[in-house]
Amino acid sequence: MMDQCYTSRRWICRGLLSLCMFPLLFTAAADDAPAQIRRSFVPEQVVVMRGSVNGIRWDTIYRENYRYNELHQAVEHSQSRPELLDDNSTIWKQSFRTISNYNSQEQLVETLKQRPLGTGWESVERIFYDYDPLGNLSSKVIQAWSGDGFVNFQRAMMNYDGSGNLLDSLAQVWQQDAWDRDELVSWRYDASGRIIERLQENKVATGMQPVLRSTMSYDGQGRLSDSLAQAWAGDEWFNEDRFRFSYDQQGNRNAFSWEKYVGDEWLNFVQADIEFTAAQLPAVEIQQQWKNGAWANNLRISWLYDENDRLIDYFTERWINSERTVNVDRRVYTYQRLVTGLLDQAGHQPEGSLQLFPNPARDFVRLRLDLHRLGPATLSICDLSGREHLAIGLGQRPAGAAEVKIDVGPLRPGSYVCRVQGGGEALSQKLIIMR
Repeated sequence: MMDQCYTSRRWICRGLLSLCMFPLLFTAAADDAPAQIRRSFVPEQVVVMRGSVNGIRWDTIYRENYRYNELHQAVEHSQSRPELLDDNSTIWKQSFRTISNYNSQEQLVETLKQRPLGTGWESVERIFYDYDPLGNLSSKVIQAWSGDGFVNFQRAMMNYDGSGNLLDSLAQVWQQDAWDRDELVSWRYDASGRIIERLQENKVATGMQPVLRSTMSYDGQGRLSDSLAQAWAGDEWFNEDRFRFSYDQQGNRNAFSWEKYVGDEWLNFVQADIEFTAAQLPAVEIQQQWKNGAWANNLRISWLYDENDRLIDYFTERWINSERTVNVDRRVYTYQRLVTGLLDQAGHQPEGSLQLFPNPARDFVRLRLDLHRLGPATLSICDLSGREHLAIGLGQRPAGAAEVKIDVGPLRPGSYVCRVQGGGEALSQKLIIMR
């Protein structure tokens, strides 16, 4: 159990680092739903009845959320079963599963992690998430299973500036019935709202001491181009890792390289190429490792999606020679609709719906708009102070579902509110721009 808890503890202080410097940018994390899953957890409106009685129209509409369930499977290889490597056959063995729940504001509020026990499941940990009034994640509390109940283990407390940029995250451990300081991570941004430095400090007897620092650089289009990781050695910073990124014509981060600093020079370590689906979702990632003066295939990561672009299968293969691979890890995702409340009663006009994807977005965002009346519609995007940054006329919109692609390239990174007015309705969703 403590191994599982230790993994979660590292996530608190280093999880967000992966957004900035860690190369496995598209790998699904064990503790949270990956981004392509998370943006699928938006309410849907499903009409279950529609008609009229004595000339009076009535509608019964339910708003439904998706709850995702993740099943992690590890492949079993052992020296006693060499045939597994000979014919590439595998035995999938359940490793753990997580179940996540979202509130009516589409925010992740709880995840439960369990591992197999006999024919059932045993709880390992659960995580609670809380948000500030602007919708920013303000705290994350991890509780570990003690055998007869959950007990506090770790928590992180986050602070943001007025634009929704994360300023710092304080990680604490539960000791002697109280929270104690452990690690502090802080971020600095440039004038465009892009992260330029991440600093981690750990608790020592005399206070907080620097441990790790990452500095980021961007290309002319505002995209992350490289990141330098350094370690504190008592009186100065020493180079450790360097990451470089490249992009395709659609703006997808389709390649990276990872170098390590040894002696007084940078040496090749890992590189990868990523292919994307037509919906601009990661499909296949090929990782290579530098061995004996040449690049050798190491890992192949694959993603599969359903017709709604929701991740349903994620698996990793490892090369055992230049031509053959064996399965290493697999995660299967399922979705369940949960009715959370009756929205409309007889004689009342139902509400429309607005969905944004991808969210966070980089250059473009797609609006899935469902209006229940014909009429002109307008779009406005404002920052959290209410200042309007983008206003677009969407023209005459028919009743029903439609999709609109919006260029958000001119917007600076940060948090915004996207509002659509049309058909006698006003709809809004929070939009995050990241580059």
